[in-house]
Amino acid sequence: MGCLLLGACGDDGSPDGGAEGAASAGGAAEGAASAGGAAEGAASTGGGGSQGGGGDGGGGGTAPLVCGEASGDYGVCATELGWAFDGDDCAARTGCDCAPDCDVFHASLDDCIAACDAYCDDAAFVGGGIASDGWGEGDFCDSVTACVPSEAMSTAQGLFADITCEGGAGCPNFCTLYDGGTITAEQLDALCSATLIEGLGDVTCLVLGP
Repeated sequence: MGCLLLGACGDDGSPDGGAEGAASAGGAAEGAASAGGAAEGAASTGGGGSQGGGGDGGGGGTAPLVCGEASGDYGVCATELGWAFDGDDCAARTGCDCAPDCDVFHASLDDCIAACDAYCDDAAFVGGGIASDGWGEGDFCDSVTACVPSEAMSTAQGLFADITCEGGAGCPNFCTLYDGGTITAEQLDALCSATLIEGLGDVTCLVLGP
């Protein structure tokens, strides 16, 4: 640490090196070159520190996300334990301790959904107008809508780039997730992820006519 702090003072790590270099024109030039090299070395060292820090952070974030049903008795405490799959949704859980299911608890709703990306509650896919329930990839919808809980709006916006919402009776965020077209595999994946949002309710494909 001391070397990093003093590196810009001279090659010998001492402020006196600069004064000695100033004793002659040649020494001054040499001292200036040395100081420049030390500054460059300090910048290089700083860059290495950032990369090292990033590497450490990246290493800490590479632990695989695990999806599993958290169905234990975690106690009556009000401590926020994180988000976990309860068999139907990714829900915020409270209790005294997450044991023995700590590996299936997540820091955010987004992380829980990412862990459980193979899940799809297709029973939530209902038809509106002349559309049938159980629609999916390859089906046409004039629009796909859902009532999104306010606390999950940022997650929904991450899943659906063109989402638009408005308030309504009994639904604070009545949202159009897709606005007309044939449902693609990528869109269906996003819709399946949305079914993990607690309180989302039905995802409606509206077809107005043939």
